Amino acid sequence: RVSKTPLPPVTYPGLGYIYRVSDDSKAKRASAAKARMAAVRGYRLPCSFSKNAYYSVSSRLIPALAGESADVQPIGIRSASASASAADPNVIEHVGRPIASRKHAEDDSLRAKDFRTSGRRRPRLPPATEAPRIHEWLQYRRKQLDQSPSKIDLTEINSLRSGDNKHCPLISSAITPPSMEPSGDVDRYIIERTKTDPQWLPQIMNELNNVLPPGSFIPMIRNMAGSVMVYLAKEETPAAVMEAILHRLIAEEEFNLKYKMTVTSALYTLAIDSWTKEGKRTRVRGYHGEMTENMQSMGPERAEAIMRIMHERYVNRGDNERACPNVSHFTAVLQCWAQSAHPNAPVRAEEILNWMKKLSDEGKMDVRPNERSYLSVISAYAKLAGSGRSKSSRPEDAERILSDMMKNMEANANDDGSSKGVYIKANVFVFGAVIEAWSNSNRGEAAAVRANELYNQLEALYAETGDPDLRPNIVCLTSRMKAWSRSGSQRQIEEVEQIWTQIKKMHNSLTPEERESPYMRLNAKSYNAYIGSLSRTGDQNGASRAEEVLNEMIQKCIDGHPDAVAPDDGTWTLVVHAFAQKGDGQGAERIMERMHEGMRNGLLDMKATSYFYSSVLNAWSKCPLPNAAERAQRLLDWMEAKYMEGEKHLCPGTVAYSTVLSAWSRHSDASISAQKALSLLQHMEKQYIEGVNTFAKPNSVTYAVTMSALSKKKNIGSYKKVVELLEHVERNQGKSEFGDLLTRDLYEMALWSCILSGDTDSGRVAENILDRMERSKPAGIGPTEKTFNAVISSYVVSDDFENAHRILQRMEEAGLRPTAMSYYEVLKACLGSSDEESSIIITRVIAEMDRVSRTEQNEEIKPTPKVFKRIMGKFANGRVKLPSKAIVELIVRMDDLNNDDMESKAECYAYALTACNWARDPDSAPVALRLLERMEDKKRSTIPEPTITHYELVLRIIAMNSSEESASISTAVYDRMKQQISSGNGRGTPSVGCFNSLLRANSAGSDAVSTVAAMIQLAEKEFLGGLSKKRPNTDSYNILLDAVATSKAKGSAQECQRIIQGMKENMASGSAIVSPNWRSYSSLLLACALSPGDKKERFKNLKLAVDGFNDCRDSFGTPNNVLFNRLLMAMIYNTSSDRDMRKMATWAFKQCCSAGQLDSNFLTHFLKIASDDMKRDAFARDFNGKVTFDKVPSEWKRNVKHPK
Repeated sequence: RVSKTPLPPVTYPGLGYIYRVSDDSKAKRASAAKARMAAVRGYRLPCSFSKNAYYSVSSRLIPALAGESADVQPIGIRSASASASAADPNVIEHVGRPIASRKHAEDDSLRAKDFRTSGRRRPRLPPATEAPRIHEWLQYRRKQLDQSPSKIDLTEINSLRSGDNKHCPLISSAITPPSMEPSGDVDRYIIERTKTDPQWLPQIMNELNNVLPPGSFIPMIRNMAGSVMVYLAKEETPAAVMEAILHRLIAEEEFNLKYKMTVTSALYTLAIDSWTKEGKRTRVRGYHGEMTENMQSMGPERAEAIMRIMHERYVNRGDNERACPNVSHFTAVLQCWAQSAHPNAPVRAEEILNWMKKLSDEGKMDVRPNERSYLSVISAYAKLAGSGRSKSSRPEDAERILSDMMKNMEANANDDGSSKGVYIKANVFVFGAVIEAWSNSNRGEAAAVRANELYNQLEALYAETGDPDLRPNIVCLTSRMKAWSRSGSQRQIEEVEQIWTQIKKMHNSLTPEERESPYMRLNAKSYNAYIGSLSRTGDQNGASRAEEVLNEMIQKCIDGHPDAVAPDDGTWTLVVHAFAQKGDGQGAERIMERMHEGMRNGLLDMKATSYFYSSVLNAWSKCPLPNAAERAQRLLDWMEAKYMEGEKHLCPGTVAYSTVLSAWSRHSDASISAQKALSLLQHMEKQYIEGVNTFAKPNSVTYAVTMSALSKKKNIGSYKKVVELLEHVERNQGKSEFGDLLTRDLYEMALWSCILSGDTDSGRVAENILDRMERSKPAGIGPTEKTFNAVISSYVVSDDFENAHRILQRMEEAGLRPTAMSYYEVLKACLGSSDEESSIIITRVIAEMDRVSRTEQNEEIKPTPKVFKRIMGKFANGRVKLPSKAIVELIVRMDDLNNDDMESKAECYAYALTACNWARDPDSAPVALRLLERMEDKKRSTIPEPTITHYELVLRIIAMNSSEESASISTAVYDRMKQQISSGNGRGTPSVGCFNSLLRANSAGSDAVSTVAAMIQLAEKEFLGGLSKKRPNTDSYNILLDAVATSKAKGSAQECQRIIQGMKENMASGSAIVSPNWRSYSSLLLACALSPGDKKERFKNLKLAVDGFNDCRDSFGTPNNVLFNRLLMAMIYNTSSDRDMRKMATWAFKQCCSAGQLDSNFLTHFLKIASDDMKRDAFARDFNGKVTFDKVPSEWKRNVKHPK
C-alpha cells in the first residue's frame, strides 16, 4: 500500500507529491517509484544556461528557466492525485507562451509504460562504452518521436552494440571515440567530452531521463547522473532541475531489480545546497519585482523535504550507511531557513533543531546539533526581529537559545575548565547574531542598551576564559553600532561615533596574521555599516559626514595605504541614501558623477547596479527643488538608454519607475504632475507588455503613486481621472502578464482623491467605489472601517450631512463597528451645515456614541468634553438654533462622562448658555438658571464652578426674556454671584457686563427709568468712593436712554438730550468709559419720535432729532440704517403739515439712498407717505405705481448688513 500523505507536504507543484512506502516490499517500492516518476520525469535537463536565469514562481505554474537560453521544459507533468500513466492534458503557460503541449503529454504517457508489468522481457542494455552511440541514436529517435509518437523499443539500443543499424540507419560504428578503447574509463570519457562540448553531458542526461522508463538505468548512466549533478551545481543550475535528477535516481534505487543502485548522501547534499543557493539568487533578483511569500518559503521547504525523504528512506531501509543523514544535512536546511525571509522561518528552524536533539538523544544517528546549527536558528530570529512580518520572531527568542548554549557549556565543563566530552560551546558568532537580533528589533534605546550588555558579557567571558573563539570582533561592534543608530536616543550620535572609534582602534591593534580574518579586520562591510548608521541617526550633518568617510576610503586607495579598503557598490549606495534621507538630490547626483569618473579613470573596478541609481532617484523624489522631478526623469531616461545599448545591469525596474512617479506626485503644478505621471505609467506598461523590459512590471504601489500624483488638492475633476485609472487596474486584474494588482490601498487612494477634490459630486463617486469594493469582498478586498470613514469624509467635504449619516448607518448594517472617527466625521458634517435638520442628527449621533461606549466599554468612542465644546460652539454662533431643552440634555450627557477636563467643560457651559441666548424660546431663561444651579452645586465634583462669564450670560438671557419676574430673578442671581465671590468659591470679580444685564432686566417695568437711574447713580457713587471697581460705562447709560425713550413720557426727548450732554461732558473731562455712540443717538431719535406733546413741543422734538442726527454724522461718519429709520419716524410723527412732512421725507430718502443704507423698513414707511409725484421723482419717469424692495437699485442698499 502507498500512503499519499506527503512527508512533509510538498507544495511545489512541479515535482508532484512524495509518496511513502509502508514496508520494504520491492513490488510496493516499485509502485511508489512509478507514481513518483509520473510527476518527476517530465523534465528536460538544460542544454545551455544563463547566469541571469531566474524562476517565475507561482503556486499554479511549473518553474522553468526564463530568458533567451531557457531550455528546461516540463513535459507532461502529472497532478498529484492523478494515476501514474495519466498526464495533464492542459497546456501549461509560462510568461505568456506555451511550454508544454498536449502532444508532449501524450508522448510522455507512452514512454511511462512499465515494462515489467506489461509481460515483455526486459531487454539487455548496452555497456558503458556505447555512450556516444546512445547519444546519437537518442537525437535521431527524438526527431522521429516529435513527428509521430510511438512506443519505445529498447531493442534499438541493443542493436547498436551488435552493429545492427536496421532501426537506426544513420548510425554507424565509426562514432566510437578514437581516443578511447572500448573498455575505457567512462568517467574519464565524460570529463574529456565535457571539456570540448560543455552542453553534451546535460543533453545526453536529458534524453536518457525522458526516454528510459524507471528501472532502466545501468551503472554507467547512474554515474553519469551523478556527474551531471556535480556539473550543474557549478553552473548555478535551478534547484528544481537538481531535485528532478535526485528523484529519478531515488526511483532507480527503488525500482531497479537488476543493479544495486545507491543514492549517496553527497547527492542529497547537492540537491539541498542547490535550494540554498537558489534562495540567495532569488533575493538578489527580487529587487526588480515583488518577493512573494511563496518565493520566500519555496527553497527552505524543498530543502527540508529532501532532508526528510533522506531520513525516511534511511529509517525504512536501514542498510545504506552511505545515505545516512548527518548533522551537515540538517544544518544546511537550517541555514536555508535562516536565509529565508518567510514569517515562519524562525519557528520552522527551531522545530528542526529540536528534532535533531530528539534524534541524537535516541541514539539513532549522529545528528547532534553543533555551533553552526544553533547559529543558524539564532540568525533566523535575528533576520526577522522587528520586521513586522513575523509575530513569533523576537530578540528574546534568540537570547533564549544563547542561554541554552551557555547552560550546556556549564553542564559539560570540568572544574579546571576542560570539557567532559563533546558539548556545544557558544562563540563570538553566536553572540554577534544575538546582538544583531536586538539591533533589528526596532525597540529604541532599550535594544541598544541590551546590545551593549551582551557585548560586555562577551568581553567578560573572553577575559575570564581566554578562549579565542570568544574574542570580540568587528562584526559584534558593527551590530552594536547599528542598534544605536536605530535607537532614536539623544545620545545615539555620540554612541555611534564612540563605537566607530573603538572599531578603528581594534583594527589597528591586530597583528598581520589576525588581519587575514574577514571578521577581525576593517572591511567594506564595516564602512558600510558606519555610513548607514550616519544616515539613520537623523543628524543634519550625517550626509556630509558619510561623504567624508567615502573620501577617506578613496584617498587611502590612491595613496596605496596598507589598510586601504576600496568602496564597493554598497558603499556608494549608502552615501547616496544618506543624501536621500535629507532630500538632497544635488548631493546624491554629485556622488554619482564622482563614481562615474572613478570608473572611467580605472580607479574603481566595479559596476553600479540599478539599486544605486534607484537611490539617486529616491533623493530627487524627496528633493524640494522645483525641477527635482525633471532631474529624476532625466536620470531614468539615461538608464533606459544604457539598458537598450546592452548594459543589462542598468535595467530600470519597478522600484525605479515608481520612484520617479513619486517625484512627479510631489510636483507643485497639479496639471503637470498628473500629465507626466500618466505618461510615464503608460510608457512603463508598454515596455513590459512588449517585452522590452520585463523588470518594469507595474505593481499595486506603482498605481498607488500615480493616483497620488492625480489626487492633488484643489485640482478640480482630478478624482475622475483616479477613478478611470482604478477601472483600468480592474480590467487588468488577473491577467497573466500583470497578475494580482488590486489591493484595498488602491480603492482607498481613489476615495482619498474624492476627499481632496472637494467637489459636490465626490461623495456620490466615493459611494460608487464603496459598492465596487463590496462586490470584491469574496476576493479579500472588501471595505473596512477605514473605507467607510473615507466615504463619510467625502460627503463631509461636499457639505452633505444627511448622506454622511446614512453611510454611518450602512456601516453598521454591514456588520462593521463604527470607530470614533466615523462618528466625528458625521458630527463634522453637521457642524458645517446651517440646516436645522443637522441639530437633530447631532443629538442622535451623540446619543449613539454614548450608548456604544457604555455597552462595549470603548473609551475611544466616548464623546469627550472637547467634542461637546465644538458642538456647543456651533450653536453658540447663532447660525443654527438648538432648542433649549436639547441643549440641557447634551450638557447632562457630558456631565455623566466623569471626565476631568474641567477647562473644556467650563467653556462648554459658556457655549451652552450662549446657545440658549440665541434660541430665545420660552425655555431659555429656565434652562439657563438650571445650568447655573448645576454649576453651583458643590456635590457635583465633575462639574466646573461658575465664573463671571457664566453669571453674565445667565443675566443676559434673563434680561432678554422680558417677563415680569425678570427684575427679581436677575437681582437674585446677581446677589448669588456676589456671595460666591465673597466666599472665595467664585472666580473673578463682577464685571460691568453683569451690571448692565441687571440694568436691562430692570428696564422693562413702569418705574424702569427711576430704577435704572438710581442703580447707575449708586454705582457711580460706589466707584467714586472706592467701594467698587466697576463703573457704569456707555452701555449702562444707553440702557437708561432706551428706558427713557420707550417710556413715551412727556419730555423724554429732552431728558435723553440731557443724558447725552452729560456723557459728552464726562468724555471731555478725560474719561473714555462714558461717551455717547451711535446707539445713544439712536435712542435720542426714538425718544423724539415717541415723545407726546402739542404742536410746539413736537416741533422742538423734530428740531432735536435733526440736530442729533447731524451731530451723530459729524462725530461717527455716515449714519447706519437704524438712525435713518428713526429719523424718518421722527419726521413723520412730529410734522403737522403733509407738504412739509413729504418734503422732509424726500430729503431723508435721498440722504439714505446716497449713503447706501436703504432697507425694507425705511422703504415701507416712505411709500406710505409718498405721493405719486414723489415716487416718480424718486424711482423712475415711467413709474406705474408699484415699487418693491427687490427692484430698487443695489447701490441704494449696498452698506446695509441685513437689508431685509
